[in-house]
Amino acid sequence: MATTALILYVQRTMGSATAVGLLLFAQAIPPLAAPFAGVVADRFAPGRLLSAGWLTQAVLAGLLALPPLGAMLAAVFVLALINTPLSAAVGRCIPAVVADDDLVAASTLRVALPRHRGRQAA
Repeated sequence: MATTALILYVQRTMGSATAVGLLLFAQAIPPLAAPFAGVVADRFAPGRLLSAGWLTQAVLAGLLALPPLGAMLAAVFVLALINTPLSAAVGRCIPAVVADDDLVAASTLRVALPRHRGRQAA
């Protein structure tokens, strides 16, 4: 939903399909660093990584309100870059809170629920 809101905002304020394309490009590139993000997630305690990452994302989300397109694109890029190792850290937390018998189901739900929620909203 946040991506849709950003697309609409950029389209209305900039009036340019190129600006929307740059926004989507800035958001799509960081997940390519997923193999390196897994290494980062494995080197730090998941709790500390999640706390620091979510705090940094909260601060950067404030930059999305800045009018210049360059600042917004940089914030979107860094937000997506930070989210990549956070996703791996969340996956590492599942065994700590779920019984061994339910581990497969919990891991499946972690992936399936966001996709299902998106279909309901559409």
